[in-house]
Parts: sequence; structure tokens; C-alpha cells
Amino acid sequence: MGVRLNAVTRPPAVSVIMPAYNSEAFIAESVRSVLDQTFDDLELIVVDDGSTDNTVARLAEFGDPRLKLVQHDSNRGVSAAGNTGFRASTGTFVGCIGSDDVWLPTKLAEQMALIERDPAIGVVYTWLGLIDAEGRIAPNVEAPDLDDDPIAALAAGRCRIITSVLVRREEYARHGWLDTKLAAGEDWDLLLRLAVAGLKFRGVRKPLVYCRVRFDSLSHDPANAEAVRAAFEKLESLFLQHRGRLTPKVMGGAAFRSAQWSIGMEHPRNAIQFIRKSLAFDWRITFSRAFVREMFTLLLLAGLPRPWYRSLRSRFSPDATPRNAPLLTLR
Repeated sequence: MGVRLNAVTRPPAVSVIMPAYNSEAFIAESVRSVLDQTFDDLELIVVDDGSTDNTVARLAEFGDPRLKLVQHDSNRGVSAAGNTGFRASTGTFVGCIGSDDVWLPTKLAEQMALIERDPAIGVVYTWLGLIDAEGRIAPNVEAPDLDDDPIAALAAGRCRIITSVLVRREEYARHGWLDTKLAAGEDWDLLLRLAVAGLKFRGVRKPLVYCRVRFDSLSHDPANAEAVRAAFEKLESLFLQHRGRLTPKVMGGAAFRSAQWSIGMEHPRNAIQFIRKSLAFDWRITFSRAFVREMFTLLLLAGLPRPWYRSLRSRFSPDATPRNAPLLTLR
């Protein structure tokens, strides 16, 4: 593993970790969105996870001393890259960003202001929007509420807020670290463990992060089906310990979320297994609009040739972006 660190005179308030693998298309925009934050007491640690494209060359275009580059000699996966970034970090708070995602300029400033008002906060998150490969804004906003009962909300919810959270460094070190055995759901697993540990969650209730949704980047590796099952098994192991909050309704929602992951990864058999688990925990989920929608999607996945299915999903998925949608602008 090669490491190149630019000089920083003192530890920053915030360390931002960006795992990157073959990210040349979008990484410059993502890096710029971090370095252009109005709250600038930060370091950005990009962990190049064995890229074979021009990812590192794109990073060389930046002359900002707050940018650090850590390189893996081979591809080890996003969890290993995130953990490498944490080991290289020095900030009081730690956050993550995907190498194709974008932060609005006031993201860190608004989070740090919330922390200043309530120093007991251990995890601060924001809502997030979705953009496509061209930067068009999708109509949906992911707006989780983790303030009152983060265990139940994380178990039952389908949220991608890992790219928005800030965690106190000592809490991350004590309870965190990404599970390298999980090829999917590692962010969900991490946040759930922080919630179980009793950390106080607070959110900035507006989208300050835009997560890029690219249907051409969906992972169809069968190993990921096993990873989703492993993540859910970890949740099931907590069920007996936290029955007050991990109710059958919550567990049914979590199983349904795992089915959604499996559908997104194009693993219909895995999805069917989770649908069955979901119904076993709480059959009333059949009345939800999301259940009907995902069952229809599952039928298409099982019955259509993959090119036809992917074309339809890219056009009609809840995450799909209309062609006339506005472009994301950072100023």
C-alpha cells in the first residue's frame, strides 16, 4: 500500500473519507464539492482502491493541501477502503462520501452548527437527494427520521445516508469500522451498530447531499446476495436483545428492505426469500404501495430478458430522473 500525505499543520475538525475505484468520470466533481465547503477546517482522504483507470490522474489536478491520497495495491472493496481512510484520518469528526456523490457547499457548516448547539450528539445526518449520471435531480428526496428511535428507523427504512453522516471519531473507533465481510449493506450495518450502542442521532432536515444513481453500476455479483443475507442475519441476532424496538413490524420492514436490495442487484431468488421473511414477520406489509410496486418489479426481473428489464428500470424506477429535470448547481 502506497501512501502520500500532504502536510497539515494541526488536526482538522472534520476528516472526510472517499473510497474510490475506477472513478475517473465523477471523482473531480465529488472532490471539489468537499474542498469548496464553506466550513473549511477539514481534510479529505481519498483511498484509491486499486483503480485501473485515470482516477489518480484526476486527483493530481488538485493542489489543495487538505487533500490526501492513500493507495491500495489491489482492489479490496469499499469497506476495506473506508477503514484504511479512517486509519489515516485525524479529525474530531469523521464523514464519508461516495466518489460520484456531491455535497452542497453548506453541508458541513450546517451539521457542525447543530453539533455546537448540542455537544451530546454522536451522529449527525442530513436528508439527501438523487441525481443521475448527467447531474439531473430526481423528484424523490430521502428524508429519514432517526432522531427518536434510530434502531427501529434504520432497521425498517431504506436510506442511503452514510454519505451524509458525521460521527465523533472516538465513537467511530469504539463502535464503528466497516465490516469487510459485507459486500453490500456495510453502511446500514455500521449505522445500526452505532444506534444500538446508544449514540444520539440528530438530522439536518433538508437535502444537503446528492447521491448519484447509475443503473449501469448495479452489482450483479452473486457474492453480493450472500452479503445481503449476512447483513440481515446480523440484524436477526439483535432481535432477541431489542424486542422493544425491533418489533415484528420493524423486522418485516427490514426484510422487505433486503428484498429491495436484492431486486436492485438483480437477484430474484434472494428477493423471494426476503419477501417470505417479511410476510412471516408482518403480513400487513402487503397493503403498502411499496410492496405492490416491488412485487411488480420482481415479476419483471424474473420474466424479462435482462436488457429489456434494465431499460424499463432505468426509465420507471422510483429513483429514475425525468429527462427535463433541473441540473444540480452548487452555487
